[in-house]
Amino acid sequence: MLTREASALSDAEADALDAHLAGCETCFALMRERMSTPLQLRPVDPENFEIGETIASGGMGKIIRAFDRRLGRTVALKEVLSSNLRARFEREAMITARLQHPAIVPIYEAGTWPDGTAFYTMRLVPGETLAEALERRPTLAARLELLPHVIAVTEALAYAHSRGVIHRDLKPQNVLIGEFGETVVIDWGLAKERDSVEVVAGFAEASSPLLTKAGSVVGTPCFMAPEQARGEEIDERADVFALGALLYNVIVGAPPYWDRSQDSQQLIDDVLARPPTPLAQLAPGAPADLRAIVEHAMARAPAERFSNAGAIADELHRFANGQLLLSREYGMRDLLGRWVRKYKTFGALGAVAFVALAIVGVVAVRNMLRARAAERAAATAFSRGQQQLCATSIPRLASPWSEEARALVHRKFENTQLSYVPQTIERVDAGFARWSADLDAAKQRICERPTPELAAQLDCLADRTREARALISQFH
Repeated sequence: MLTREASALSDAEADALDAHLAGCETCFALMRERMSTPLQLRPVDPENFEIGETIASGGMGKIIRAFDRRLGRTVALKEVLSSNLRARFEREAMITARLQHPAIVPIYEAGTWPDGTAFYTMRLVPGETLAEALERRPTLAARLELLPHVIAVTEALAYAHSRGVIHRDLKPQNVLIGEFGETVVIDWGLAKERDSVEVVAGFAEASSPLLTKAGSVVGTPCFMAPEQARGEEIDERADVFALGALLYNVIVGAPPYWDRSQDSQQLIDDVLARPPTPLAQLAPGAPADLRAIVEHAMARAPAERFSNAGAIADELHRFANGQLLLSREYGMRDLLGRWVRKYKTFGALGAVAFVALAIVGVVAVRNMLRARAAERAAATAFSRGQQQLCATSIPRLASPWSEEARALVHRKFENTQLSYVPQTIERVDAGFARWSADLDAAKQRICERPTPELAAQLDCLADRTREARALISQFH
């Protein structure tokens, strides 16, 4: 570990050490203890950099565009604003530097100018913030094109949580969307390590609800969990709440509680007193599964939320893939299982087969492309934001009528020993074969000649596939 701190490890050795630290709690604790000690920043010659314009400024530092003459590249250079903020500034550099993830801004160098001012350099990400991207998208459909970026943020936070780091100030302003579509989480100035003791000091009072609040309450009110607003000790579930609030912002077009007040103190009072306005009221056209993820992530009690960012990332991937969520309780209407419950005896399995054939008719291609009009626009926007939409979606739309499923249904019917079972099996086989052929033909047709509604069509096919899979699962 000492060799690593001295930057004397090869890439292969560093990867091996990271792998060991991921599985050894003792060594990871030792590394974190060493990393918690103050940095020994060395003076850096100002001639190494060509200083440009100020890009942004916050409560702890300002970010400047600079050109590193030694390596011939443009970087973002962050300087601490005052000496009494230096300890927190160094901690930000230290925490960010050890979070090696594609969606977390990398630190290149840390040091001091001759006058003692601390700074560090990081990757300059040309593009815009998620907040700016949202401002340019006035409709739900347009905003949902940004969902892939939200998923990338959850994955970055999942990695940070696995390394014992909590961001504590996640908001659209701290998410960059690069010019090539990459997603980068920035501004780890309020980040803390799990179970670490901290003294909060040195922040200027903030008048904007999108800025850090002074005192022991740190974070952004609009995206702050109730326990964080109370100034209590927090864990990864505070970030989970912020991720839910970020997704809320994408769906509604405004942060939580924004419809009630835009005053910082009033927002904190609202966070402490009540949940935000329900999504069903502000965005009734949003997909129900997506609303369910937000509601679970923003539960008032930490114990009722996802345990960490990894869990919410998994659910968002299930949503993107058209799968059933693990965190949502589906009614029998959603699963079409009420038809099976209605016919409880084996002797009525012929009626179930009739229902299966009816469903085959319902999921014919023409009806597939017209179903769920309310959610189609939202699903279209979501999938349109992904590259190679058909290439990534088609494999997930495989017919559930596999040999295993076919054998299962046959076995259930045959166990009834009813006289009309052979004819029923023949009809079910023919129906599902025709349904599978229609599904394949629809996938081929809409991908060969894509329209602006391509994503909605794929989403509709995914729903029909999921419903058929749910029906077949009732035979287990």
